Amino acid sequence: MDIAERIIKLNEKRGWSVYRLAKEAKISSSTLTNMMRRGTCPSLTTLERLCEAYGITLAEFLYDQEDLIHLNEAQKRHLDRWNLLTERQKRAVELFIDGLRQIG
Repeated sequence: MDIAERIIKLNEKRGWSVYRLAKEAKISSSTLTNMMRRGTCPSLTTLERLCEAYGITLAEFLYDQEDLIHLNEAQKRHLDRWNLLTERQKRAVELFIDGLRQIG
């Protein structure tokens, strides 16, 4: 991911300048300018401040909204249960689901 491109996109969406983002994120404008012009990699703290300024999570920063998968409560519950299964149990569930799909 190109962090500079992501910052440009998010700034454009909000109508912010780099200077405004620096103020909102409470980071120096030189730090932000270096990231934008030189491609320097930001620290985790800097990324967290950027996300806080934008009002988004780190996952939302790293991935466009259309790339994120949003789960409803039932899907989250099933995923939690899935993660408790052994590999053998997971394979059995997959076979069961494949069988259900063949029934139509």
